[in-house]
Amino acid sequence: MEIAACPKVLLLDEPTSGLDTVACDDLFDLLQLIKHSAAGPVTIIMVIHQPSQELYEKIDDIFFLTPLCCLAYQGPREQAKEYLEKIIFSDSQQRPPPRHNDCDTCFIMLTKAQNHIDNYSVERKKSKQTLAIISCNKRAWLPFYYVMSRSVLQNYIRSAIAEATYLFSYFLLGACLGYLFENKQQGTCDIQVLPTIYFLITLAFGILTCISSQRLFGIEITDRTYERESRSYFHPFQYWLAKSLVDTFRLILYPLLFLSMLYIAIVPRGPFSYYLSVMILLSFVCSGIGQLTSVIFNRTEFAYLAGTIIALVSCLLSGFSPTKSELGHGSFIVTLSFSRHIQNLLFRHETTQYLKGGTNSTEFFSHQIQDLLFRHEATFYANKAPNSTQHLWSTSVDGLRTYYSFSDSENPYFWLIFMGLIFRALTFLFLYGKSEYRSQARYSMTHIRRTLKCLFSCEPCRKD
Repeated sequence: MEIAACPKVLLLDEPTSGLDTVACDDLFDLLQLIKHSAAGPVTIIMVIHQPSQELYEKIDDIFFLTPLCCLAYQGPREQAKEYLEKIIFSDSQQRPPPRHNDCDTCFIMLTKAQNHIDNYSVERKKSKQTLAIISCNKRAWLPFYYVMSRSVLQNYIRSAIAEATYLFSYFLLGACLGYLFENKQQGTCDIQVLPTIYFLITLAFGILTCISSQRLFGIEITDRTYERESRSYFHPFQYWLAKSLVDTFRLILYPLLFLSMLYIAIVPRGPFSYYLSVMILLSFVCSGIGQLTSVIFNRTEFAYLAGTIIALVSCLLSGFSPTKSELGHGSFIVTLSFSRHIQNLLFRHETTQYLKGGTNSTEFFSHQIQDLLFRHEATFYANKAPNSTQHLWSTSVDGLRTYYSFSDSENPYFWLIFMGLIFRALTFLFLYGKSEYRSQARYSMTHIRRTLKCLFSCEPCRKD
């Protein structure tokens, strides 16, 4: 029950129906605990039929209706009997004899009531205590802290099983990709397979992240909890910022689990820290896509489908197949692909390590050849052996860079950060549009078309 996550009002329809006296007492004791909850007071509204005297005395405020369902009384329970006697019966002799149960006495008096009662409300005593003015810091911090603490409770504690499932999925996905290319990297050391590895990494990790990141906003958008609470509780920016900070933990943990098995299996020459930083950038972009689709669509299946399609199209237009040169005049579209920039970063860094390592390896083999030729008294060939074997991978690396156009200046770091920020900015704008937060600035923005129309037509904006 989502009402347990943010309890404010609890509506009950005849909760004592079919229960005996002992069960009713236990029920009201439970409602007393809910009313004075440690998380905040809860207003309990119920429809109850002929309660006993013991249950009737546990009610704070009460509503009474006439036989035609007109409101007869609204106010504290203690004053209900006295007020009905005064408002319904002008003569004290016409009043019915009191019963043992005050509620039954009120019911009998209501049968004699007229169809409509004008003065049904009791005047409450006015409190002379002034309202406490909350400082600006508390007004900005308390809603932010509330949303952040509730998000941690919902995502990491109440949904611990779902979170563990996603963590295992990232771990398993990295292990599967590593197993596919384990022999290619460790056995034959085929450099031609590097673009394929990076393409599949962005495809698999991107789709999974676009789906998993939708839980941040999607649940409260689907059941409209966000719209209801934004009416008078928090500003959309406070909500968005608190949720984004809670999601920072996933931005680092998911890539870490994904690389934990993948890095061990393929054993790249680049350091683990560099691969982790690039995967965090990929997670930053893909999580922004998932959050945006979860806010746009009110149905979960539509949001999942949209996030998957965006990630798939981004990978297909990354310049892997067809390549960037084959796209011709449409080659600029690869700039909008997060997969393209991740492939570019990983390929450039990895091939640089290959070229650096190539010199060291050839020097090692050249010394072996020199020793061997020295033994056979062929020092002339030994002196030329190092120069003939330097930079063994340079031809293959240059060929792949030219084929996939990785030599072009595309500023991958800038585009990855820019796309992640743009997706999050659009998410905030859609959250602001879906919220019901009331303010003078929001009213001016939402009625700007009407104001401009009245201004140019010289008509009043409001008709008397």
